[in-house]
Amino acid sequence: MSRPGFLPLRTLNARLTLVTLALVVLSIWTLAIYVGRIVHDDVQALLSEQQYRSVGLLAAEINDQLGTRFAALEAVAREAGGARDADPVEAQSLLDQRPVLLSLFNGGVVFIAKDGRAIADAPPLPGRVGSNYLRNTDVADCLNDGRSRVGRAVMGRILKTPVFGLIVAVRDGGGQVQGVLVGLINMAKPSFLDRITAHGFGQTGHFFLVSIKHRLSITSSDPGRVMQTLAPLGEDPALDRLLAGQHSSLVYTNPAGQEALVSLTTVPLAGWAVAASLPTEEAFAPLHAMQRRMLWAALGLSLLAAGLMWWLLQHQLAPLVQAAKHLAVAAATSSTGLPMQPLPIKRPDEIGLLIAGFNLLLAELGERELALADSEARYRAMIEQSPEPIAVHRAGRLLFANPALVKLLGGQSAQDLVGQPVLKFIHPDEHSQVLARVAQVAEGGLRLIPLESRYLKLDGSVIDVEVQGAMIEFDGAPANLALVHDITERKQSRLALQAALQEKTVLLNEVHHRVKNNLQVVSSLMRLEAARGAEDRTRQVLTDMQGRLRAMGMLHESLYRSGLFASVNLGAYLKDVAVQACRSQGSPAVRLHLDMGCLQVSLDQATPCGLLVNELITNAYKHGFVGGRAGVLKLSLQPQAGSEQTDTARQWCLRVQDDGIGLPQDFTLAGTSSLGLQLVGDLARQIGGVLTVGPLPLAAFELRFMPQTTAQTTAQTAPQNSLSTSPPTEAPKDES
Repeated sequence: MSRPGFLPLRTLNARLTLVTLALVVLSIWTLAIYVGRIVHDDVQALLSEQQYRSVGLLAAEINDQLGTRFAALEAVAREAGGARDADPVEAQSLLDQRPVLLSLFNGGVVFIAKDGRAIADAPPLPGRVGSNYLRNTDVADCLNDGRSRVGRAVMGRILKTPVFGLIVAVRDGGGQVQGVLVGLINMAKPSFLDRITAHGFGQTGHFFLVSIKHRLSITSSDPGRVMQTLAPLGEDPALDRLLAGQHSSLVYTNPAGQEALVSLTTVPLAGWAVAASLPTEEAFAPLHAMQRRMLWAALGLSLLAAGLMWWLLQHQLAPLVQAAKHLAVAAATSSTGLPMQPLPIKRPDEIGLLIAGFNLLLAELGERELALADSEARYRAMIEQSPEPIAVHRAGRLLFANPALVKLLGGQSAQDLVGQPVLKFIHPDEHSQVLARVAQVAEGGLRLIPLESRYLKLDGSVIDVEVQGAMIEFDGAPANLALVHDITERKQSRLALQAALQEKTVLLNEVHHRVKNNLQVVSSLMRLEAARGAEDRTRQVLTDMQGRLRAMGMLHESLYRSGLFASVNLGAYLKDVAVQACRSQGSPAVRLHLDMGCLQVSLDQATPCGLLVNELITNAYKHGFVGGRAGVLKLSLQPQAGSEQTDTARQWCLRVQDDGIGLPQDFTLAGTSSLGLQLVGDLARQIGGVLTVGPLPLAAFELRFMPQTTAQTTAQTAPQNSLSTSPPTEAPKDES
């Protein structure tokens, strides 16, 4: 274990301090930001309310001033409305007799006739009387509808200054509009709008008088914003919402790019709005100062918390540091084999409990090390005393060899083998195979199946071995484990057994060949004797015996050709018997139809089956197709439907059928006198089968039996005719 020279930032004290500091700082700064945002919103709401009330008072005052002026004009209009047509002299006299109008309208008063011409004004100004004002849409609209209104603020054609007028209709006795009175307000002179233009709002804020309909800043405490056209509808959504009355106050960025708190309220008589704009830098200056003080306080608290946490953790974790140093010293001296001593416990707190847990763990580890050393000693003794050779190799070099392997390879001690190349002890012809298996074990980490190989002893002699490999951990690294078994004697015994088996096979071939030849000789002698016989009965008996001998001879010939003596293919064998039996009858009018399955049976079953088929075919030709009768002879061997799936576990059906003259309805097995049919019944019982006939009069013989292998046949100790106790089967009589 290395000496505990940790970097400062990697110590537990530093990490806990940094984490705690991060949490404290995050909490303090989150709280500061949150409080700042809440205070900001509250201050904004309060300022907006105060600002909105200020503009509300100003808008109400302007609305009252407009109302007073409308009342004065309407009073004069009522006096002027007696005549049917406006008289310029009377109109001028009327205006001159009302000096109060001049105190209310600093731009003068103009009387405009129905045709749009100015017929009187006060005070008189050159060029004003006689001018046509129908081009002014507000004048034209008032002449048409008779409603009083505040005209649009424009640059006066006569006064050459920004002006707007209050327009009142003059009606005759019948209520018809005869003209209008226009009271002009010259915004370049002192007027009731001085409350807006004379003083700003705050230190850097301004008041505005805005025409909502015409989107025009009529006048303002900011000279640069007097008679300034506002952004068109849709270009500035925030301004649109403010002018539409959706917000009474909001934070708005003006065309100069300055962010300001804007409050707005309307002047109902004129369709105007009074607005106050205060830059947020001024509006929230105290709040920003308070937020800066809060951030400095948060920074100071963070540093104080960091210092306190550092000191507290360093003091509390001191026992852990001492325990770590003690463990480092104990680990450095562990190579001496002495047991590790328990750590000292300074305080009975959580750290003391942790150190006590370490002491328990040290005791448990000491016990496990002792148990591991004892287990390692036992397993090493087992491997070294094992009679089976064991080797461990890595990277082509032998790392370990037990005494059994040393003895197998002819060495004196393990030093003769350890460190040597592995391929040195393997026959050159086996090198590629061994390297492939080693790579396969290394890649897959699997235990491979045993494989025969050849090893070289130290003296150069060759031995046959069986090797199985697997991956293990040896001295802390992966290595290959090889389990070796000497099979030299077993291989020699196997070769001797194969030679004896081959000799037995040759002997059995010769036996079957000689039996077949002897049966052919006997068959030939019977054929010669039948040719010399004078009685038909004698010739017929000899001919039948030839068929039986031929069937047995063909079985031995089949065994001789296949070289298999344990079992015979029953389907192929019966096919050959049927073909030879039909040929021997010499009747081309009868066709043979075969449907043969593949079934391996023992010789004890194949021989009776061959004789049975021969007897049934001979009986069919002799009694079913008499007089050269044509027909079909069917022979089939198939598994019984609904039985088990394996050949040796399911029942098979052997069926011989012809379409000859058929069988009598009264045939019984007991009443038959034919030797051949009696032999058929005996053969069926011999193989343990069930023989059935019919349905009568159809000449169909069906044998159901269970196949037997050679092992099953050998295991039976009862005589072959022991199955004759089966229930009697109905067999046909001779088809005479």
